[in-house]
Amino acid sequence: MFFAIGVKGQIFYLIFYTISFFLLICIFKEFDNNIRYVFFLIIIYICVSNLFNNQLNGLRQAVATYLGSLGFIFFLKKRITLFWLLYLLAISIHLASIVYIVVLMTPIIYKLMKQQLYLLIVIGIILSFTLNINLFYLITDYLPQNYANHITYNFIENRSLNSMVLKYILIPIYILAISRCNYCNFTPFEKKLFNWGIIGFSMKLGLLGLPIISRVSDYFILLSMYPLYCLFKSLAQKNKHILLVSIISFLISLYFFKTIVFPSAEYTYHSIIKYLF
Repeated sequence: MFFAIGVKGQIFYLIFYTISFFLLICIFKEFDNNIRYVFFLIIIYICVSNLFNNQLNGLRQAVATYLGSLGFIFFLKKRITLFWLLYLLAISIHLASIVYIVVLMTPIIYKLMKQQLYLLIVIGIILSFTLNINLFYLITDYLPQNYANHITYNFIENRSLNSMVLKYILIPIYILAISRCNYCNFTPFEKKLFNWGIIGFSMKLGLLGLPIISRVSDYFILLSMYPLYCLFKSLAQKNKHILLVSIISFLISLYFFKTIVFPSAEYTYHSIIKYLF
């Protein structure tokens, strides 16, 4: 469409990244107005969220994710009109973002306590081993045609062991976030967003074995950053600097491992390091 009206690829990408950057800044600001800890969000966004690397593989889905996530946060802050505006806009860009309608379950999610959040992660781990691509063949007749074609013609492959292990490695950090954060001192907004963040991560775990369906969990990538942000912020405020630096160093190392040592999927690119070593 853009090429048809004379807009070149470079200009299109510039427009896309400008919009994405603006939306990301808005999301960071809604997370916390205190820019003192914005470095933590940047680290989590790049090293944990795969949206930083995956944007160009799915332009429409990425923009819809930014819009839907910001709208989701507005709903949690009771700015309902803004939520519906961004929600409808996200759907118009990518229909799968209709999944954000689950935000209406927030009154139930708000009541979840720490023990239940631990349980959600355990359920996610169990589902990651039980849900797999073979289940698709049992429900092909009930899926949308484009998804059914992916299965019928073997376009879908099981995830590599590396990609799954890299998700499992994050489990102890999320568990630490639940145990270390001042959960009882959270504001209603913070508690709701924290709980949804854990749900987003658990969903990512549970759908690891279903490559196409797992894209649904990608819409919660930005929201699932929040529990880690709360953990980093808590450690910084309690002067637990050694533990904080250790976790951040680990995540940075993990990112370089994914992009340089064993790159796959959205992390595959031609690095100069490959030619030097």
